[in-house]
Amino acid sequence: MSRHCFSLRHAATIILQLCMANLAIADSDTTRDFGIHVIHCRAMPSNELDSDVASQFEISRAKDRGVLNIAVMEKSGEGAMDRSIRGNVTAHWSDLNGRMGSIAMREFEQQNAIYYIGEFDFVGGATMTFNILISVDENRPPYSFSVKKQFPAE
Repeated sequence: MSRHCFSLRHAATIILQLCMANLAIADSDTTRDFGIHVIHCRAMPSNELDSDVASQFEISRAKDRGVLNIAVMEKSGEGAMDRSIRGNVTAHWSDLNGRMGSIAMREFEQQNAIYYIGEFDFVGGATMTFNILISVDENRPPYSFSVKKQFPAE
């Protein structure tokens, strides 16, 4: 995992775009609660990112290219803000045609925020399943979950 530092403004911009895109598609945004840890995951077409944001994060924008964004949060207690934590994140994808592959996840860090972003190719109209495995503590089993997303037809 490589680490990239960037400004708060750029971090806020990409997270806002990743969180606001495709709000109408319920299966594209997933939050999983694992007790003390909460994981946020979003898959979206990369061409929906602003070109400046895509450039800043070295993301290729294309109608058949997707972005997977994952954030791992640790609950801080009642009334306190959750804090972003590091994890060992692996992701694989499969589609209904039997195609499958892995996604290289890159770590991006900014003051109090850590994000894992990976890119993948897709066929327009495809329904994809993302299998995510995240380890935050070597003394505990990793968190495992799946997310489904249907991508727009070309």
